Formats: sequence, C-alpha cells, structure tokens
Amino acid sequence: MKNRFGEKEKGQGGLVISVVIFVLILAVFLYGINDVSAKSESESIKQLNTAVRHAVVHCYAEEGQYPPNIAYLEEHYGLQYDHSKYIIDYQSFATNVMPEISVIRIGGS
Repeated sequence: MKNRFGEKEKGQGGLVISVVIFVLILAVFLYGINDVSAKSESESIKQLNTAVRHAVVHCYAEEGQYPPNIAYLEEHYGLQYDHSKYIIDYQSFATNVMPEISVIRIGGS
C-alpha cells in the first residue's frame, strides 16, 4: 500500500526488525556492563590482597614477627576493608613464618 507521497508503508515487518535490533543492542550493552563489573571486582580483590600483604610485611619489618591476625593489622597498621563485602582468610602458623592470606568476596565467587 502506498501513502499519499507515493512511498510504501513499512507495516509490521519494519517494526519487528526495529525491535529485534533494539534487543540485540541492549543485550550487547548489558553484557559489556557485566564484564566491566566482573573485572572491577577482580581488581578490588587483588588490591585488598596486596594491601594485606604489605601490612603483614610492614609489621614483620617493624616488630620482627608476623601479626597474629587481621584484627591486629586493623588496630596497629591501619588496614581497612569492607567487612560486609570481603572475608580475609588469614592462616598464621608461627610468628616467623609468612601467613597464608586469601581474600574472598562474600556472596560471590
């Protein structure tokens, strides 16, 4: 069917194609946001792990022994982190052995 300007009307086919293109663009956009968010979270975990290790080494350099726990680092060396987002698994074996440190995201992988 032609309109009064002599052009054919798109009808339902053009609408469906437009909706499909919009949905594809939206899906790509959401995938990109999710990917950036995951990379940001991974970087945050790495930075917290590095901060804990630096505090542990600083404590050893000053006191000649590794700290007994994370609370000690928070109290004496200014370590701060979001307790509602992360768990720091700190396994201290002896005062002269570097502890094992793992940072775990609460509710995540």
